[in-house]
Amino acid sequence: MFNEKVFIESIKNRAKEKNLLKEAEKELKIFKRFNQIEYLFVVKEFVETLTKSNVPYVLLRMAGASSVVAYILGIHKINPIEYQLTNYFFFNNEYKDGGFGPRFDLCVPTSQKEEVIRILNKISKINQSTSDASIIRFGENDQYRIGIYGNGLLDILLEGIKFHISDDYAKWCKKELSKINDDTNYKKIIDFMLTPDQKGYCLPNLNGCVFGIPSEIYELMEAVEPKDLTDLAKINCLVRGIYKSKKKLIECIKENGIDGTIYSREQFFNLLVNVYDIDENGAAQIIDDVIQRNKLTEWEELTLSSYEVPNYLINQFENIKYLYYMSASLGEIHVAYHLAEIKWLIPGDFEKFLHVPYKNSFVGPFFYINKKLYPYKDSIIEHNPNVRFFDAPMSHFVFFENLGIDGDYGNYPRGRVIFDNFHKRFVVYLDKDLLKDDIKAEIIKEYNLEERRTVFRRDAHYTHDGL
Repeated sequence: MFNEKVFIESIKNRAKEKNLLKEAEKELKIFKRFNQIEYLFVVKEFVETLTKSNVPYVLLRMAGASSVVAYILGIHKINPIEYQLTNYFFFNNEYKDGGFGPRFDLCVPTSQKEEVIRILNKISKINQSTSDASIIRFGENDQYRIGIYGNGLLDILLEGIKFHISDDYAKWCKKELSKINDDTNYKKIIDFMLTPDQKGYCLPNLNGCVFGIPSEIYELMEAVEPKDLTDLAKINCLVRGIYKSKKKLIECIKENGIDGTIYSREQFFNLLVNVYDIDENGAAQIIDDVIQRNKLTEWEELTLSSYEVPNYLINQFENIKYLYYMSASLGEIHVAYHLAEIKWLIPGDFEKFLHVPYKNSFVGPFFYINKKLYPYKDSIIEHNPNVRFFDAPMSHFVFFENLGIDGDYGNYPRGRVIFDNFHKRFVVYLDKDLLKDDIKAEIIKEYNLEERRTVFRRDAHYTHDGL
């Protein structure tokens, strides 16, 4: 039974035990401003039930993955203070007055997504269709939102493992990434991951069906010389980000080290706020504006200089087109570690889980402009690991710019084709306005899909009015 006063008091008591009371009280004020205290309670009950049901999950970015209160409640296992994941999203425009407030996004095994939504239905007392959009709304006037995404990589953790993954997963998470695990294999697996020619670390392609190591990974690993999983998460951020010049990026790493190089939004925010004393709202605004414009204005440059931000940092801003999120990268490294664990334990069997029986078919996001399909695709058999697929809105603009289309159509795709490796079928997630027979036929033809093995699903993630 939810009691707001009792719940808040329990959070504060736990925060005191972890010496995080000041940070927790600051966040609680924001959750309260958005009337989201009960939302926190529901999410806590939800993830506790997932854990009891042996359903692995990874928290994605958004506010939840870097929330001190979420860490205190056990919603996620990473201390955001320790990993400098200062909650940038609480000060981002999306969460200012009039917005929805902070949101939690979870990745769960694709094969268990329907079960997960049924669990949420029971806890939140809603009746959400298990095949509907990934962003689920509940609460009075649908004021609360939670994202639930299927992730084929997590299915691999369930399908082919010769040991009880849920115990190992919880045990490893509690040790928090860079700390040495009690498991005697931990150091061996880390060494396996940190040695590129052993192929122990593979960067998951965001289609969730194929794996590859982009060639730039080797250059970055050579420049950074990673020592632990946290360093790998930083490299992952660099690979997911977009820089005008990779050469300048690598030169910067060699000259200033990885921590003197801007690699994530949270790190950028933390530098501006905690090192150079820029106010939180101002720092968030600068980050947003730099990424949207890909350059500093004269006023911003003067502002940064007045706070004694050094030139070697200011000069980096000109090289940034898109910055990834450390909170999201840490979640991906959770998964990457377990993939390496499986590959290390059963190398002969691992490739069987990635077997794709369909030749000459493609996956990837697409645009639909002026009644024409613009696909961005990659073969699921002859996969090129240097083909880049992205999830975040701003990160598609490189492909969009190359289309050479006049007009302001935005740069977010209208849908995506993925391959469900365990059900052996293609799934097309797309804007509800595109769910028409002629467009479906065009997508099937363009991506060379097998119609009887293709499922179309509406997803608000790709709907213009939901952006």
